[in-house]
Amino acid sequence: MTVHVFLGPSLPLPAAHALLETAHFHPPAAAGDIYAVARILGAGDRILLIDGLFEQTAAVWHKELLFALERGVALYGASSMGALRAAELDAFGMIGIGRIYAAISRGELTDDDEVAVVHADATQGYRSLSAAMVSLRFGLAGLRDSGVLVPKAHDHLVAAMKALPYAERSWPAAIAEARRIGLGATALDGLRLSASSDAKSADARAALSRVAMEEGASTLPSRVDFTLNRTSFWTALTADRDARDGEDFGLDGAALDLLRAVDPARDAIMERATLMAFAASTLPHWHPQPADLAAAAGRLARVNRLSTRTALAAWRERNQVSDPERWQALLSMEARVAELVARFAPSLGRFAAAAAVTTDRSSAVRELAVRAAAAFGSNYAGRLTATDHAIDVTLLQQWYEGRCGPMWPDPERHARSLGFDGLRPLLGHMVAAYLLEASDAFDDPGLDPAQQPLAGARA
Repeated sequence: MTVHVFLGPSLPLPAAHALLETAHFHPPAAAGDIYAVARILGAGDRILLIDGLFEQTAAVWHKELLFALERGVALYGASSMGALRAAELDAFGMIGIGRIYAAISRGELTDDDEVAVVHADATQGYRSLSAAMVSLRFGLAGLRDSGVLVPKAHDHLVAAMKALPYAERSWPAAIAEARRIGLGATALDGLRLSASSDAKSADARAALSRVAMEEGASTLPSRVDFTLNRTSFWTALTADRDARDGEDFGLDGAALDLLRAVDPARDAIMERATLMAFAASTLPHWHPQPADLAAAAGRLARVNRLSTRTALAAWRERNQVSDPERWQALLSMEARVAELVARFAPSLGRFAAAAAVTTDRSSAVRELAVRAAAAFGSNYAGRLTATDHAIDVTLLQQWYEGRCGPMWPDPERHARSLGFDGLRPLLGHMVAAYLLEASDAFDDPGLDPAQQPLAGARA
């Protein structure tokens, strides 16, 4: 299960991390962002929408939230854009959290500008540069209910703040207005104390705490069953987002369509893309180390038969991944795939057997297993060694790398990534296969002895 959170000015990121350490945090959501995450998620995964963009770009669509719900994703909303969308979609299963959501859901708040703020950019952590009307409203109501503000003064200040453009709303503006209408020291002191209260921050904290509490829950919140109507507008949104994502690696929408339509390697590419997407969603907090990235680069070079640095550089240029940032992103994807395979390898037996059938390797592997057992006995993997059979270790390594590639990032980790409990059993299987292949070479009378690379394997 993975948790994705869209967060901006409602709460500083360090505070959010402290409340929900396992979450993958994203900037405030714009149109297409929820879809981009939800398309690789499914039942058991969770999305918490807190902040979203709206004026400088199209806001989050309701349909992409419904798309997430349709896929079985548990969807939460709170504080800001999340509270608005949750109030609009709670009948479909979106879960609203907090005082702001409750007020919108009850119809007490009806304007989107109640949660709007102007904020800094990503370099400054999206910090708020104005106060949300809902925070002013709730703070002023608290002063009225405690007797610090008389109802008439309360109503005046609420109306005055509401009349301001959302970017100009602030507690200093409320204090200035209180002075202008002659409120006393008690009221002014109360306003200054209230300036530290923030309804959006409180709701964001409540939402993060709830998702953290429910993170390990065995059951998901119930939802209303429905089928998303995939209109032409929805198709246009998803196609545009997919195309923009493809441009990160040099393919625009038209090129992606051609790839899906007629490329001879399409099926293999789509299977690899699915594995990359699954790795990205399953391991959002796993960060490859330099050795992992180097291994990924080595695998790419081997798969594409690039034997020199010059060839690799030309390949990167041709595929538009010469830019260091793109190259690192690509290597990270490849490294995550390798890590995912390593984690799943011990439990992939049934699937590996099925995959061997679909790739027409099942009979060959089965025959090799029968021959190995006949030649070396059962449980041979723990007994066979290169030394006992006078095998040159350098030749064995060359044979293995020519057959399966290098042992990246090191032999022990490589063996464990294949599902073995260490290097020893892998070496046993290597020796068995090596000896059988050497035997086949010697038993072929038509083979030129000069073409017998494994001749030195037999004592």
